[in-house]
Amino acid sequence: MSRWCVGTFLAVLLLSLTATAKGDDEPTYQGRPLHEWVKLLKKGDGAARQRAALAIGEMGPKAKAAVPDLVDALKDKSGRVRRFAAKALGQIGPKAKAAVPSLTEALKDDEVGSMAGYALKKIDPEAARKAGVK
Repeated sequence: MSRWCVGTFLAVLLLSLTATAKGDDEPTYQGRPLHEWVKLLKKGDGAARQRAALAIGEMGPKAKAAVPDLVDALKDKSGRVRRFAAKALGQIGPKAKAAVPSLTEALKDDEVGSMAGYALKKIDPEAARKAGVK
C-alpha cells in the first residue's frame, strides 16, 4: 500500500472518529438530537414549540447549550410555550444560571409566574428567595 493510501485511510478514519465523538456529546430525546429540538423551538408552530421545550427539559442538565434559546422562548407569544420553556430551564438546573434575570422578569407574567418560580428555585435558590419566591 502506498504512503498516499495509508495517509488517506488514516485521515478518513480520524475524521469518522471525530464525527462520532462529537455526535455522542449531543444529548438526544426520542431519537432526535438537541439541535433538532432547538430548531423546532425556534421555527415550529405553537404545538411543535411546546413539544420542543418539553423535550429539551427532559434532557436535563445535558441540554445546557439550549439555555439561550429557552430564554428567548420565555418571550414567545404562546403562554404555554413560555411556561414549558421556564419548566425546561428548571429541569436543566444550575447549569441554566444565565436564565436567572429572564426568569425573575417572567415572575410578573400571569401565565408563567409559578413555573418561573419553580425554575428559579431549581437553578438558584438564593435568587429565588431574593425575588420573593416561596
